[in-house]
Amino acid sequence: MLLTGARTAVSWVWIFSLASVVDIGTALTVGLGSEVYRYPLRIGWYVLTVYVPLVCVSQAVILSMLLKKRRSSTTNTLRTT
Repeated sequence: MLLTGARTAVSWVWIFSLASVVDIGTALTVGLGSEVYRYPLRIGWYVLTVYVPLVCVSQAVILSMLLKKRRSSTTNTLRTT
């Protein structure tokens, strides 16, 4: 559905992306607020140093693609009118 450009698919991606941004923000706020980095994390250290940055960068790429698609569709709409 997403590859065909269905409007509902793009809407679902927006919804999940916004929910992900809220989740990432909440997790970072709670984690940094409780000073989790001061504790011996063992394997959890990899989550903080590898997974969390990967999730943040992936979400940024997804949002930039969505915004680019939105800008191009707005431009196309203005040109056809």
